[in-house]
Amino acid sequence: MTTSTTPAPDIGPIVSTIWRSRFRAAITEITAILYVLVLFLASELIIWGISLALAPVKIEYFSSILGMVLVFAIMTGITTVLPSSDPFYQQMMKPKIDFVNSHLGIGFPVPIVMLDPENFLNVKEVAKIICVCVITNLISWIICFVVACCVLKLAIRSCNFAIWGRLGFNKTETESRARWGAEATNQPKEETEGTSEPANGTRPKTPAIDLSAELAKTKSPVWDSAVASYPILLPALVALVVGTPIAAKLRDHRVLDMCILLCLWTTSAKSQRRFKVSRIYSGSPRIKRILTTIMNPVLLTTLLMIAYTRSKAAATINMSLTDLLHQFSFGTPLYAIWTSAAMKTLLTANPTRNFGAGDAALAFLECGVVVWGFKLYENRRQVFSLNGLLITILATLAAAFNVLIGVRIGQLVGLEPAEALAFAARCTTLALARPIMASLQGNSAVNAALVVTNGILGQLVCPYLVGVLDVKKCSDTVESQESSRYASPQENPAEASSSESQTPLVTEPKPQDEPESPTMPTIRLGDQEIVGTSPATTALNFTIGANAAAMGVAYLLEIRSPAAAFAVLSMIVYGVMTVVFATVEPMRSAVIALAA
Repeated sequence: MTTSTTPAPDIGPIVSTIWRSRFRAAITEITAILYVLVLFLASELIIWGISLALAPVKIEYFSSILGMVLVFAIMTGITTVLPSSDPFYQQMMKPKIDFVNSHLGIGFPVPIVMLDPENFLNVKEVAKIICVCVITNLISWIICFVVACCVLKLAIRSCNFAIWGRLGFNKTETESRARWGAEATNQPKEETEGTSEPANGTRPKTPAIDLSAELAKTKSPVWDSAVASYPILLPALVALVVGTPIAAKLRDHRVLDMCILLCLWTTSAKSQRRFKVSRIYSGSPRIKRILTTIMNPVLLTTLLMIAYTRSKAAATINMSLTDLLHQFSFGTPLYAIWTSAAMKTLLTANPTRNFGAGDAALAFLECGVVVWGFKLYENRRQVFSLNGLLITILATLAAAFNVLIGVRIGQLVGLEPAEALAFAARCTTLALARPIMASLQGNSAVNAALVVTNGILGQLVCPYLVGVLDVKKCSDTVESQESSRYASPQENPAEASSSESQTPLVTEPKPQDEPESPTMPTIRLGDQEIVGTSPATTALNFTIGANAAAMGVAYLLEIRSPAAAFAVLSMIVYGVMTVVFATVEPMRSAVIALAA
């Protein structure tokens, strides 16, 4: 008597499908990275063109901010003429813009890393600077928030007309976006319907295959780990194979520095993100929040890069720390190097036109400032509103107040005039702080440390302020889904890391036609309703933009704050007016007199 055995199912097509999907995922990732590089080069070309136009009046340092304004104006004009272009932007460009915003912090550690120990102040002067920094920050943050909150509440109560522009998108834009999404969703369905079973209804007699079970069997932990870790492993491999031999033979450390910087930044960013959604300290939310805040990528990257540069200087023969730091960053903007090369002129501060890893990180930061023009475009109805006008006025007053109060407190505490004048530009961007220090003859090293320190403190304090003021994040739903995915008992860590890392440049845009939420309250003005953010939310975003500058704005954009556009607007107006108050007479003479 013979027994018939069921033939094993052929899983060859399934494996082939898996490898095709992996190949498509890799191509998608490479394409997204190329899109980001194109965006970077386009932004730098915009900055370069504007700097050439501003060169005759010697205000090239405004290039990145004017580039942001130009991008905002162009995008607003295109949408006005072609309303159907907005869905295209939301689907194709917005994920890349969000990726740039989430990684702007890679340029913030550079000024701290570049501090030469030979130029450090004595302990007494450092203690005075820390004291002045604490006092000025407390005064500025509290006064900016309280005044802004009172003014915005008063404006809401006193106005009898709606805010000049409703927040969000109108019905036509929402419907067109829905149609765009429907077309993208229906396309694969049509392709699937095109490959239906034969007309005669006959089907091959093959054993039934549990597709999900077979796919689970063919999953590779090695592949999943490689996909999750390639942003860390790839620069580390290039540093070992390419950067180290070049540094050893040619004494050119730029490739090695760039790879190490990328490796440390991606490691810090991924570590914080993984810890945030992990089960560690899930029963103690307060402790987990503290640890997550301490794991700030900018802070970790700064500490690790300081350790890297100092240890490399100790291990390198016949090269001092100063020489190694000059290879890391000469502080020359990319547009200045391009101009010098195109016009055959000599750069006094950088005769060799050196462009190191730190300069590339600062160039990416400039690119991010230009890219913020897209964020202003996304929230254009907030910018062109009564709140936008009030934020502009408040930022102007805050700039004048901070320029005077910082220098005055420094003089009262007993700082030298150069160190006291460094506080005049403590809340601006690095590009705008340089001309201010040149005009006031302030201590540039102290000022650079203050700018970055204020930004890091802002990123550390922002999560607590957001929590205390009950300002909900628009990405709460996304984060809760990620948290549940990582905490799911049916999914192992390798699969979770793979699902997170396969499409890091693609994020789902938040629908604009969702029901009202705590972040978008309905405010009644007589018989009319205004949908917008609360005064506390707007005031907090204004305060962060004015005091934490680029790093604070980057945090708000990362958590998708509903009023992040006000933070960007506040930072722009505050920075520009700080330059005006610190370089234009008679304000310049008054500031110098305060420090004397």
